[in-house]
Amino acid sequence: MAKKSRHINTRRIKRDYSYLVQEFAECLGVHKNTVRNYIRNGLPVIDDLRPQRIHGSDGIAFINEKQARRKCKCAADEFYCLKCRCPRKAVPGSVNLIPLSKTKLNISGKCERCGTVMYRGGSEAKRAEYIKIFGIEKRAGEHITETPSPSLNCYSGKDDLHA
Repeated sequence: MAKKSRHINTRRIKRDYSYLVQEFAECLGVHKNTVRNYIRNGLPVIDDLRPQRIHGSDGIAFINEKQARRKCKCAADEFYCLKCRCPRKAVPGSVNLIPLSKTKLNISGKCERCGTVMYRGGSEAKRAEYIKIFGIEKRAGEHITETPSPSLNCYSGKDDLHA
Protein backbone atom coordinates (compact mmCIF):
# COMPACT_ATOMS: atom_id res chain seq x y z
CA MET A 1 0.00 0.00 0.00
CA ALA A 2 1.35 3.42 -0.94
CA LYS A 3 2.20 5.87 1.83
CA LYS A 4 -0.25 8.77 2.09
CA SER A 5 1.20 12.24 1.75
CA ARG A 6 0.36 14.94 4.28
CA HIS A 7 0.27 17.46 1.45
CA ILE A 8 -3.16 18.12 -0.02
CA ASN A 9 -3.31 19.25 -3.64
CA THR A 10 -5.62 22.30 -3.64
CA ARG A 11 -5.61 22.47 -7.45
CA ARG A 12 -8.21 19.70 -7.41
CA ILE A 13 -10.71 22.11 -5.82
CA LYS A 14 -12.83 24.26 -8.14
CA ARG A 15 -12.73 27.83 -6.87
CA ASP A 16 -16.30 28.81 -7.83
CA TYR A 17 -18.04 25.58 -6.86
CA SER A 18 -19.84 24.74 -3.62
CA TYR A 19 -19.21 21.29 -2.17
CA LEU A 20 -21.05 19.04 0.24
CA VAL A 21 -18.84 17.62 2.99
CA GLN A 22 -18.67 14.23 1.27
CA GLU A 23 -17.84 15.81 -2.12
CA PHE A 24 -15.13 17.99 -0.60
CA ALA A 25 -13.60 14.95 1.13
CA GLU A 26 -13.57 12.98 -2.13
CA CYS A 27 -12.01 15.92 -3.95
CA LEU A 28 -9.18 16.14 -1.39
CA GLY A 29 -8.78 12.38 -1.01
CA VAL A 30 -9.48 12.44 2.75
CA HIS A 31 -12.20 11.00 4.98
CA LYS A 32 -15.39 13.01 5.48
CA ASN A 33 -14.69 13.20 9.23
CA THR A 34 -11.44 15.00 8.39
CA VAL A 35 -13.46 17.68 6.59
CA ARG A 36 -15.82 17.88 9.59
CA ASN A 37 -12.77 18.42 11.83
CA TYR A 38 -11.64 21.18 9.44
CA ILE A 39 -15.06 22.82 9.90
CA ARG A 40 -14.72 22.63 13.70
CA ASN A 41 -11.24 24.16 13.39
CA GLY A 42 -12.32 27.14 11.29
CA LEU A 43 -13.15 26.07 7.73
CA PRO A 44 -16.04 28.40 6.85
CA VAL A 45 -19.32 26.91 5.63
CA ILE A 46 -21.77 28.78 3.39
CA ASP A 47 -24.58 28.77 5.99
CA ASP A 48 -25.53 26.93 9.16
CA LEU A 49 -28.15 24.80 7.42
CA ARG A 50 -27.77 21.09 6.80
CA PRO A 51 -26.36 19.65 4.63
CA GLN A 52 -23.30 21.82 5.17
CA ARG A 53 -21.77 23.32 2.04
CA ILE A 54 -18.23 24.60 1.58
CA HIS A 55 -17.31 27.18 -1.03
CA GLY A 56 -14.28 26.17 -3.11
CA SER A 57 -12.35 29.43 -2.60
CA ASP A 58 -12.80 29.17 1.20
CA GLY A 59 -11.58 25.57 1.10
CA ILE A 60 -8.50 26.49 -0.94
CA ALA A 61 -7.62 29.35 1.42
CA PHE A 62 -8.10 27.18 4.53
CA ILE A 63 -5.99 24.26 3.24
CA ASN A 64 -3.18 26.55 1.98
CA GLU A 65 -3.04 28.40 5.31
CA LYS A 66 -3.07 25.11 7.25
CA GLN A 67 -0.16 23.73 5.19
CA ALA A 68 1.80 27.00 5.45
CA ARG A 69 1.59 26.90 9.28
CA ARG A 70 3.29 23.49 9.28
CA LYS A 71 6.36 24.74 7.40
CA CYS A 72 9.42 25.75 9.38
CA LYS A 73 12.03 28.02 7.79
CA CYS A 74 15.67 27.37 8.71
CA ALA A 75 18.37 30.05 8.72
CA ALA A 76 21.43 29.62 6.53
CA ASP A 77 23.46 28.10 9.38
CA GLU A 78 20.70 25.81 10.73
CA PHE A 79 19.39 22.31 10.10
CA TYR A 80 15.93 20.94 10.89
CA CYS A 81 16.28 18.44 13.75
CA LEU A 82 13.73 15.66 13.42
CA LYS A 83 14.02 14.74 17.10
CA CYS A 84 13.63 18.29 18.46
CA ARG A 85 11.17 19.19 15.65
CA CYS A 86 12.60 22.65 15.12
CA PRO A 87 15.58 24.38 13.46
CA ARG A 88 18.85 23.92 15.36
CA LYS A 89 22.50 24.85 14.89
CA ALA A 90 25.05 22.07 14.54
CA VAL A 91 27.83 21.33 17.01
CA PRO A 92 30.94 23.23 15.83
CA GLY A 93 33.28 20.90 13.96
CA SER A 94 30.62 18.25 13.32
CA VAL A 95 29.48 19.53 9.91
CA ASN A 96 30.49 17.49 6.85
CA LEU A 97 29.87 17.99 3.13
CA ILE A 98 28.96 14.75 1.38
CA PRO A 99 28.98 14.91 -2.45
CA LEU A 100 26.05 13.14 -4.11
CA SER A 101 26.65 14.09 -7.74
CA LYS A 102 28.44 16.77 -9.77
CA THR A 103 25.85 19.36 -8.76
CA LYS A 104 24.34 18.20 -5.43
CA LEU A 105 25.66 17.50 -1.98
CA ASN A 106 24.35 16.62 1.48
CA ILE A 107 25.36 18.65 4.50
CA SER A 108 25.33 16.74 7.79
CA GLY A 109 25.93 17.81 11.36
CA LYS A 110 25.01 16.93 14.94
CA CYS A 111 22.28 18.81 16.79
CA GLU A 112 23.72 21.02 19.52
CA ARG A 113 20.83 20.17 21.84
CA CYS A 114 20.19 16.41 21.44
CA GLY A 115 23.16 15.12 19.39
CA THR A 116 21.03 13.66 16.60
CA VAL A 117 22.60 13.66 13.14
CA MET A 118 20.82 16.20 10.92
CA TYR A 119 20.94 16.53 7.14
CA ARG A 120 20.15 19.20 4.61
CA GLY A 121 20.59 19.39 0.86
CA GLY A 122 22.94 21.75 -0.90
CA SER A 123 24.52 22.73 -4.17
CA GLU A 124 28.06 21.88 -5.18
CA ALA A 125 28.33 25.41 -6.63
CA LYS A 126 27.86 26.86 -3.12
CA ARG A 127 30.50 24.66 -1.45
CA ALA A 128 32.74 27.64 -0.55
CA GLU A 129 29.75 29.43 0.97
CA TYR A 130 28.87 26.38 3.12
CA ILE A 131 32.48 26.08 4.30
CA LYS A 132 32.36 29.73 5.38
CA ILE A 133 28.88 29.53 7.02
CA PHE A 134 29.47 26.32 8.96
CA GLY A 135 33.17 26.92 9.69
CA ILE A 136 34.28 23.65 8.12
CA GLU A 137 38.00 23.04 8.42
CA LYS A 138 39.71 20.99 5.76
CA ARG A 139 41.45 18.02 7.35
CA ALA A 140 44.74 17.46 5.52
CA GLY A 141 45.44 13.93 4.37
CA GLU A 142 42.03 12.48 5.12
CA HIS A 143 42.15 10.72 1.75
CA ILE A 144 45.22 9.94 -0.35
CA THR A 145 44.02 12.12 -3.24
CA GLU A 146 43.62 15.12 -0.91
CA THR A 147 47.27 15.17 0.25
CA PRO A 148 49.64 17.67 -1.36
CA SER A 149 51.91 14.95 -2.78
CA PRO A 150 50.20 11.57 -2.74
CA SER A 151 52.56 8.63 -2.54
CA LEU A 152 51.59 5.04 -3.11
CA ASN A 153 54.81 3.78 -1.52
CA CYS A 154 54.26 2.62 2.02
CA TYR A 155 56.41 0.87 4.53
CA SER A 156 54.82 -2.36 5.71
CA GLY A 157 57.86 -3.87 7.42
CA LYS A 158 57.89 -6.98 5.19
CA ASP A 159 61.04 -5.90 3.32
CA ASP A 160 63.15 -6.28 6.47
CA LEU A 161 62.46 -10.01 6.55
CA HIS A 162 63.89 -10.62 3.06
CA ALA A 163 66.97 -8.41 3.33
